[in-house]
Amino acid sequence: MPDGGMDKSVVGSVAGALRADPAYSEEWERLKAIFRNPSLQLITFTITEKGYALKDMNGRFLPFAEKDFAAGPVQPSSAMSKVTALLWERFNAGAAPMAVVSTDNCSHNGEKVRSAVTAIAEKWLENGLVYKEFVAWVENEDCVSFPWTMIDKITPAHRSGGLWLPAGLRFHCRRNERPGAEGAD
Repeated sequence: MPDGGMDKSVVGSVAGALRADPAYSEEWERLKAIFRNPSLQLITFTITEKGYALKDMNGRFLPFAEKDFAAGPVQPSSAMSKVTALLWERFNAGAAPMAVVSTDNCSHNGEKVRSAVTAIAEKWLENGLVYKEFVAWVENEDCVSFPWTMIDKITPAHRSGGLWLPAGLRFHCRRNERPGAEGAD
């Protein structure tokens, strides 16, 4: 606050929350129903860059990924497998288009999501758990898009009156209190 106060307010913008985990069957079924609804146009999430990794530094699939490849869309455990399983639900309910939007602050975040989801879908196809049409749908940017985003979570500072202030804050002083301050409020 400009006056140095610490007023607080509650912003009530969250209408609800669901755990994206088949272990919570009621909530998982609700999520699947949401994904089947063609009015859903996009999903967004922040899971950190590590959440997209399916392979270790030697290029081998990680154990959790191998487990998800075998379990398929029925019992996904990782974040990317859950997204892929929910896309499978959408595909089977008419394949309405949608955007899958990462808000993680990492380079090429949309490409990272697309790569992980596509790899999972392809492994599920290899294991006979999904149809080749599903993989083609996921790979078609007109059907499922994975846009790159930039979310700047760092507030840059600027110099004002000899003090570093976060952008957007104004230095308040009385008129003529410092040199060059004519007209300052």
